[in-house]
Amino acid sequence: MKNFERQVAADVNISLTALESSKGELNSRQQAAQAEADIISTYEAIEKAQATIDAGFLDRKIESFDRLTAVQLQLASTLNDYNIAIIDVHRARGTLLRHNNIKLGEYPQP
Repeated sequence: MKNFERQVAADVNISLTALESSKGELNSRQQAAQAEADIISTYEAIEKAQATIDAGFLDRKIESFDRLTAVQLQLASTLNDYNIAIIDVHRARGTLLRHNNIKLGEYPQP
């Protein structure tokens, strides 16, 4: 019984560490996405204020959209990893079914 308890405690600790790591990465990705969105907003403000825009400006703006797209894809992947980490914590704690309000019933004996 002690080995089982140790294993459950280890699984919970590993899952919580992974969750905390995923949360930190999620925050970083959100900040990066916001930073890229702010850069694009700046380009759009400059574009509205200036009568003429050169090709270099448009290239930089397009590159910003490319970077934003890449960061958003990374953010989506990180959000997926974070959600999986939450599920793993509930699974390790033995509360996954209860968390999702799933109750197992008894099947009638034939």
